Amino acid sequence: MFELKHLKSLRALSQQGSLAGAAEALHLSQSALSHQLSELEQRLGEPLFVRRSRPLALTALGRLLWQLAEQVLPAIEQAERQLRGGDMPGPLIRLTVECHSCIHWLTAPLAQDEGRLFELVSGHLYEPQQALQAGELDLVLTSEVAERDGIHYEPLFDYQMQLVVAPGHPLAAQTRIRPQDLADEVLLSYPVPASRLDILRHFLTPAGIQPRRLRPVDNTQMMLQMAAAGWGVALLPTWASQEYVARGELCQLPLASDLWRRMFGAVRASARQQRQLQRLFELLRQAPIEGARPLAPRVPPAC
Repeated sequence: MFELKHLKSLRALSQQGSLAGAAEALHLSQSALSHQLSELEQRLGEPLFVRRSRPLALTALGRLLWQLAEQVLPAIEQAERQLRGGDMPGPLIRLTVECHSCIHWLTAPLAQDEGRLFELVSGHLYEPQQALQAGELDLVLTSEVAERDGIHYEPLFDYQMQLVVAPGHPLAAQTRIRPQDLADEVLLSYPVPASRLDILRHFLTPAGIQPRRLRPVDNTQMMLQMAAAGWGVALLPTWASQEYVARGELCQLPLASDLWRRMFGAVRASARQQRQLQRLFELLRQAPIEGARPLAPRVPPAC
């Protein structure tokens, strides 16, 4: 009824959020991928995704097959690597991102992994750092450092957070954003506890300011589109909105007190020296990421 290529296509659709992005990731033409999915829908008698939705949304049947793909494909891919013999010099590193917008830059460093040692795991329904402790993951990219037994946080780089607004928004004329400027704004944010929102805990709350409303948004692409439509403002890493800014659909504005965050690679302390992990850390440190800056070199203590 369905084949492995169909599962791979649904996984790519979920990861990329659009038919065009999925086709590029699969090295197919958009028309070929569309034909493949239409053929599968005819076999199943139901649609797999909602047409003309942005970002692309899977139907109940599409989500069912996507969940199957997330379970089956990693095991098949790992078996294929092992069967090739000598093509897998080390264990597979299972990684995920706690930063919602990291996928914008993460795929480029991973593409340099010719040995296919890293597997990007998505769709977690649990807390990633707990999964790391439990051995279900090997690496979590995060800006949140928590006191957890047996977890090491490898510093990678610093990145700037900026406010994005539509070009016609009144705030677009300002050079820097003050806390009081956001008192009457709808703030678009990820669906996480307010205590984890950078703009609240590092900018607004210390100034005694609250936005008029917090509006949770499921993913970065939807947040950017809503901000471009003037439905709210959002604080995002510089890299997340650079394409929209280049097209003139959004403006990036620094905060009055520049807000920089640090990206870490969270790993089990017992595995921190693993060769594959150290290799990925170096790839991430050297990656050209918009709005990121390398860490200052460590100065040895004076004798």
